[in-house]
Amino acid sequence: LLMDRFLTDGARSIPKLLVVEPNTYKVIKSWGPRPEEARRRVAEFKAMHGSLTMEFRESLQKWYNLDRGGQTIRELARLLALE
Repeated sequence: LLMDRFLTDGARSIPKLLVVEPNTYKVIKSWGPRPEEARRRVAEFKAMHGSLTMEFRESLQKWYNLDRGGQTIRELARLLALE
């Protein structure tokens, strides 16, 4: 399956955006399932603690709430501009 080429830490994660060339179906770019800052936070926490705790999940949700989708929008805008 196509999604198996774009796993996140070995798992199928959503949302996942793939930019595909129309004629060849070649994947040009991909994004997801998190903005880079959230991905970095999760990776660092997992490296230190092994798995995500409820407290960490709550702090990540607070980050998302404060960001109000800003980083996601900026990353998707760059991706869709095909920079």
